[in-house]
Amino acid sequence: MSIIGRALFMRHGHTEYKDVYPDLTEQGINEIEGAADYLKSFVYGYKRRIVFCSPVTRTVGSADLLKKALADSVKVVQDPLLIAVKQRDPERAKVVFREYAEQQTTVTNALSYGWDSRYEDGVIFEPRDSVRARFFDHLDFLAGLFHKRPGELVTISVTHYELLYHFVEFMFPLDYKFDAPLSCGEIIDTFFLSNGNPDYIKLEVNFRHGVSSAVFDRQKKKLLHYGHTVP
Repeated sequence: MSIIGRALFMRHGHTEYKDVYPDLTEQGINEIEGAADYLKSFVYGYKRRIVFCSPVTRTVGSADLLKKALADSVKVVQDPLLIAVKQRDPERAKVVFREYAEQQTTVTNALSYGWDSRYEDGVIFEPRDSVRARFFDHLDFLAGLFHKRPGELVTISVTHYELLYHFVEFMFPLDYKFDAPLSCGEIIDTFFLSNGNPDYIKLEVNFRHGVSSAVFDRQKKKLLHYGHTVP
């Protein structure tokens, strides 16, 4: 197998959710600038560098900071697939957010996505399966880009906790009694590899201090644990 591309996924910087550009706190700006310094060696040597982000203000602000820090030649592209979990009943969603905000911890708010049934019933929020499917659609889009220009392209996708939660949980199931949830500005480094069959892509994923592999089935838009037999 040969490497056809490198994709870096990251959560936007810390925010107070005011939806006023760049919608990042001083802490959030420092997180993204620190991530950009870390990423400089990752993107060096690639002919094309693209930052994808959701259209939400806090991710656009984060993406623009990355572009400024990395190089003017970096292109920023908004991708609706990367948007945060959709609110089907905004008023009831605010009640949920306030409930966790009163606990005065962003960790609890993030963790609630994985276990609160209100994120699954499809009444207040977009169900988790739909959020996961959007992330896999983005993975498929990236795989197509990498196949067209093998070895030439590196991408950075700036998105939200809910989308990246599904990727992390498959690749590195976390024990939240001991492990912190994905934090703002945290990076997931992913190599895309191909054996020539465009329908199956091997992913080699680096996260925190671990490395894990999986196969992405582009036809079924799903991840398979590495070792699964593919054509």
